[in-house]
Amino acid sequence: MLSPKRVRSLYALTPREAAKGIASRIVYSQYYIFLYLVLAALSTTTVVLSLADGCPGLAFYILEIIVNAAMIAEVSIRFVAFGKVCPRIYF
Repeated sequence: MLSPKRVRSLYALTPREAAKGIASRIVYSQYYIFLYLVLAALSTTTVVLSLADGCPGLAFYILEIIVNAAMIAEVSIRFVAFGKVCPRIYF
């Protein structure tokens, strides 16, 4: 027995369009501003830790890993949201 063909609606989003829509919602949300505030606080904390101790300890390295991972995630979200236009925004 033949199975009926799946008919896709003309209005259905492709996975790429869905990801772009989700990323755009994140970029223009209040959570994104909160992410920047948290990154600023963590960066300030790492500067204070590096100035307080002569040799940075484990807490400094853990905070640096968290800050760097969050920055990579932020740039990735921005790249998905804006696509090929993203590099031209800054330069």
